[in-house]
Amino acid sequence: MCPNSANLTLMRDVGKAVCYHRKALMIKATHSQTTRRLGEACMLLGDLKEAYAAFAASMSAATSAGDTWGEMAAHVGLGPSTEQPGT
Repeated sequence: MCPNSANLTLMRDVGKAVCYHRKALMIKATHSQTTRRLGEACMLLGDLKEAYAAFAASMSAATSAGDTWGEMAAHVGLGPSTEQPGT
């Protein structure tokens, strides 16, 4: 993951953060933290479908890696990303 991507998200340059996360996932598609961060950024942009897909991918990657903390974090993200499924 690009070390500045989390900072970009925090500084509200969310579009750039999404780009960096996607580029990082081209290198390592199964990185659970990067997919989770992508989900968070997509939620900030209001793209709930993309957020849900990213959180689901994060959950799968974390489960495969035996990363229980990562599973929990992805599960938390899945809740908010599905609050308004019609939008």
